[in-house]
Amino acid sequence: MINRFMEYLENFPQWLAIVLIFCIVLGIIVICSLLLLIYNFICEYMNKSDEPDDNFYVDAAYFHEKGQRARQEDSLYVSPLEDYNKHGLIALVTDGMGGMAHGDFVSRFVVSEFSKMSHEDYDNREAILKKIKDVSNSIFKKYNREAGATLVLVRINNNMLDLYSVGDSDLILIRNGKSTVLNHKQNYGAILISNLAGAGKTTEDAYLVPEARQLIDFIGNNNPNVSYTRQSLRLQDDDVILIASDGVLDALSVDNLAEYASLGDARRSASRIKSEIKSLKLNSQDNYTCILLKLRHMIF
Repeated sequence: MINRFMEYLENFPQWLAIVLIFCIVLGIIVICSLLLLIYNFICEYMNKSDEPDDNFYVDAAYFHEKGQRARQEDSLYVSPLEDYNKHGLIALVTDGMGGMAHGDFVSRFVVSEFSKMSHEDYDNREAILKKIKDVSNSIFKKYNREAGATLVLVRINNNMLDLYSVGDSDLILIRNGKSTVLNHKQNYGAILISNLAGAGKTTEDAYLVPEARQLIDFIGNNNPNVSYTRQSLRLQDDDVILIASDGVLDALSVDNLAEYASLGDARRSASRIKSEIKSLKLNSQDNYTCILLKLRHMIF
């Protein structure tokens, strides 16, 4: 093919052949340069995919309702939203264990302890883990496992999320209309489900076991096992985070939450979820508390 092309060029004046060859070489150089730029852009984008993006803000709302319990044993905390750009956001829900004394006191104590942590401590994963164990051990020493609470704590800095969980409260991510529970429940039912699934058996029977909801770990245990993210989770534009006591998912399915949480701003979405739970009027309704966070990418 090259020989035929050279024969073809011999029919042109020498100066025209030189110009034609120059244009072809120049075109090849331009195309190669463009391909290299595209390749570098893709590589740069892929390398930055797990890096923080500070062009996000958080829209937050919550509800804190008493169900059929004798007293409200849920507590919650959200750090000031005006500090988000500089220090990120801390949000937690803690649920005093039903059937045990002092659940309301324990949940309030947990909130008090974590609300006093410094911004620098929240930058340190090990410091948070130590604080969780210290708080739990303090409750253990006072009540010797006769009082306790669950805990789900998240830290969002820019668009990166860190999760810490003890017990059976829920952290739910809603993305593109689909809900995913990000933490696993530390109760006997979760162990049953894992064992049945591992044996290739149906997991439905696990929900019928009376002891299924008994916690195997909680705040108030000695050196509890903390479930946490070893690497921060990168959030996306329009992601919704729900931090909820178990009274929320006792009433509504995970799929329902995806529908209700997509309604406008955080306040409207939270109000819809609360109204749906209240409208069911369940005789066994537990206290239900939820922090709803919507992540939005700023255009300017």
